[in-house]
Amino acid sequence: MELIIKTDYNIGDKVWLMQNNKPVEATVTSITIEGGEVTDKGTSSKFGKTTYHINPSNQIVYDGSSFYSSYEALKDAVFNKE
Repeated sequence: MELIIKTDYNIGDKVWLMQNNKPVEATVTSITIEGGEVTDKGTSSKFGKTTYHINPSNQIVYDGSSFYSSYEALKDAVFNKE
C-alpha cells in the first residue's frame, strides 16, 4: 500500500499573509505532517495534519489557511472582493 500526502504549499514557496495588521511576504521553510494511526476503522484525527513554518526566525506555526499566493489575492480576501 502506498500513501501519498499532498500539501497546498511546498518548501521554498513564497506566500502572503497578515502579521500585526500588515501584509507580509514570507517563504515556507519547513512543513510538518503529523503521523497517526491507520486502522481498519480509518485514521486518527491528527493523521496527515499539515502545518507550515515560514522564515526560520518565525516561531509561529501556520495551517496554511491564512496564506495567499499573491499580494492581490490577500488584498481581495481582506476586503472581501469577489
